[in-house]
Amino acid sequence: MKRTILEQFNQIPPRVCRVLARDHRGKALTRKQLAARSGLSEWFILFVSRLEKWDEVSVSSAQAFSRACGVDLLRPRRVLEYIKRGQFTHIRDCRDRAYLLRLMKGDK
Repeated sequence: MKRTILEQFNQIPPRVCRVLARDHRGKALTRKQLAARSGLSEWFILFVSRLEKWDEVSVSSAQAFSRACGVDLLRPRRVLEYIKRGQFTHIRDCRDRAYLLRLMKGDK
């Protein structure tokens, strides 16, 4: 049975998508950088980053957010494999490391 677009998107929750955000050098992105890349406000980036599911986000905003994070919600295989490996090396030396680790665990 085919998945709905929401089920497809929810394979990679917003909070996990945020943790995965990194630049071309592999450095974790800040909220300000994500806002600039996505065209969304910093407040909205913060709001979406804490969500467990994409239910409260429009499809266009979800795509803008995930694209800025470097995640393709419609083709998640590569990202899901990366998540399974669990080696989030891009957050090792990040200033926001504690915050990103809380998001990954699901703590708000």
